[in-house]
Amino acid sequence: MVAPPPVLWDIVEEHLDEVAFLSGQWETALSSPRQTLASVAAGPEERLLAHVDGLLAAGAAARERLLEPALAGGDGEKAFAGALALLESPGREQVDRASELASAAGPEASAALTRALGLAHRPGIDRDLLTLAGAADPKRVGPALDALAFRRLPVPAEVLLRAGSMQAPEVVAAALRAARLAGPKASPFVERALRSPVAAVRDAALESGLVLGLRSAWVACQQAAEAREPGSGFPLLALALGGEPSDVERITAALAVEALRPAALFALGFTGRAAAAEACLAHLRDAKVARLAGEAFSAITGLVIQGELQAPEPAPREEPIPLELEDLGADLVPGHEAALPLPAADAVEAWWKKARTKLDARARYLGGKPYDAETAQDALAQGPMRRRHALGLDLAIRTRGEYAVQARGWAADQLRFQSEHRVAPRPELALPFGKLLRG
Repeated sequence: MVAPPPVLWDIVEEHLDEVAFLSGQWETALSSPRQTLASVAAGPEERLLAHVDGLLAAGAAARERLLEPALAGGDGEKAFAGALALLESPGREQVDRASELASAAGPEASAALTRALGLAHRPGIDRDLLTLAGAADPKRVGPALDALAFRRLPVPAEVLLRAGSMQAPEVVAAALRAARLAGPKASPFVERALRSPVAAVRDAALESGLVLGLRSAWVACQQAAEAREPGSGFPLLALALGGEPSDVERITAALAVEALRPAALFALGFTGRAAAAEACLAHLRDAKVARLAGEAFSAITGLVIQGELQAPEPAPREEPIPLELEDLGADLVPGHEAALPLPAADAVEAWWKKARTKLDARARYLGGKPYDAETAQDALAQGPMRRRHALGLDLAIRTRGEYAVQARGWAADQLRFQSEHRVAPRPELALPFGKLLRG
């Protein structure tokens, strides 16, 4: 009998490090304003999965030596790498073992495990997650419920209610996210949480309520937006997807609150209304939000900000800013907005003066085309990753969950889903939420 070749541990450790590094690159790509679904699948995702295969090739010996310590460590990306490889390893005990390690290690490991549980392809994981969701330990229940919601697997109502009665807000929010798959019997549970003082719980209830077709969820979004309180990003976005002209006014009013301005501008781009495009123009000269205003304007009108429509990038500051003049509230690390083009305000305004008459004030547009199911699905297939989650949510609400692409899942899985599922155009899919949501 020939002995198996020795494991080259330095190479296996390199695979682990590469999975950790590339997982960060992949997560960034999923929200990129420049990447598309196809480029993510062929880029960071393909490389990441190749290194996962390298970890799995090391066999059972790698679990105890590398994977479990990585999951139990304090590094979020390395914890994800360990969790994903551990879950893809043979053996039914891997889900329970990973859950045990993560619940003892803390929030970073728990978040990493939740992400890996949603993404893992191993056979039998759905059954194991349903078992885990019924556990007594909230630290185990929350990740399991979130993974089940991510994987679009229905959870028994009694399991949801038990989780909803737990004290941990993150578990209650996870139960609410899973409730959208439980049908009308979950509606009372969702409605009770629509005005929760905990934003994460409220937003989970709002999102599930909208997918379930609850008019009360839409009304709660309107009320949350009118309150103009910090943390109102999701209600503003939900109103934008709703397509009601009166809701455009609510979102535009939120622009007056500086803390809400970025979220309001992002939301305006999904309203599809000419009035929203007008509102964006007023912020093209505001250095803090000009890129967001240009992005939203483009999302409605279809204008590509490049060439003479794009302003030159500001020169990097060579001298330090005096402490008394420094904006201490500014982000120290640029977000995805930094990759957006900087609009040339004068040129964009001149273009709008000519193009404005071509847009019907009563219609909703997506990239300069009348909004409908076909346009939305084309945007999901070819548009920037940054906007896909909201577009996917719009279709999920309008189809009552029939079309629910997982915009934060594997790009290859999304491409497959979109090739196999196509929503046929029908008049009700373009209705504003005021007429669509009757539950």
